[in-house]
Amino acid sequence: MLAISCNFTEHTKQNVDSEILESKQAMAIEMQTLRKEFASSYSNKLNKLVDTGSKQKLDTYYGLVENANYFMDSIKSEMDKLDPMDVQNVELIKNTFVYKGIGDSLFDRINTSIEYAENISISLQQKNKIKAAQDSLFDKPNAQLAEELFSLTNSLGASMIICGFQTELYRISMLALKDE
Repeated sequence: MLAISCNFTEHTKQNVDSEILESKQAMAIEMQTLRKEFASSYSNKLNKLVDTGSKQKLDTYYGLVENANYFMDSIKSEMDKLDPMDVQNVELIKNTFVYKGIGDSLFDRINTSIEYAENISISLQQKNKIKAAQDSLFDKPNAQLAEELFSLTNSLGASMIICGFQTELYRISMLALKDE
């Protein structure tokens, strides 16, 4: 009976590990696609501009978005080193994001990028959409949001949350680059 139980447990663990790997691969593919779309939108917009000042603002914006995304990628890379099945990692993630300030740094980088997106947008409609997206993402103070998002999650959950923020940042960024 013990052998059957151990075999069942190992089989379940392998299935979970396989599902986790598939989820991580899907997130990586999605981020690659969004990064390419953003780079393409940036290049198209840059090629249309003639004003040097506007080009510099656009370059600054591109750098802010990429910086925020590299930061999020590095956090996800650290999360990948943790075992999502180890319950002690939940406390480590809470300490990292809530008490050690990684959550604040994450939110500040995203907010800075979004605020600059508003700055480079052409139309009032774009600016309003970007502001509404920012307000929906950050409807609470940073500390409260970090506590809500990261206090009871494992490493895979933290990676998925960060992936969601990256997706929204790219979506907002491409909206800001549209010629409306």
